[in-house]
Amino acid sequence: SYFGRLNYSFKDKYLLSFTIRRDGLSNLPLKNRFGNFPGASVGWRVSEEGFFKNSGFLSFVSDLKLRASYAVVGNTDIGAFPYIG
Repeated sequence: SYFGRLNYSFKDKYLLSFTIRRDGLSNLPLKNRFGNFPGASVGWRVSEEGFFKNSGFLSFVSDLKLRASYAVVGNTDIGAFPYIG
């Protein structure tokens, strides 16, 4: 397996993250053994915005972040060497 991740933060408010995983499974045929599984997420640290800090709204919240993500995952529940007759 190989795994890579790239994070980016702008003004510690706006966050981006990208991941890639390349993985292989030995009980698959050689031509289909490896797959790429990308993912990405975006985040917004609302608590760093001026309107949140100055409003006194939700003063008991010290850190508020909204995040959304999407990723492709694999499935290894295929049995042992199903391609062999």
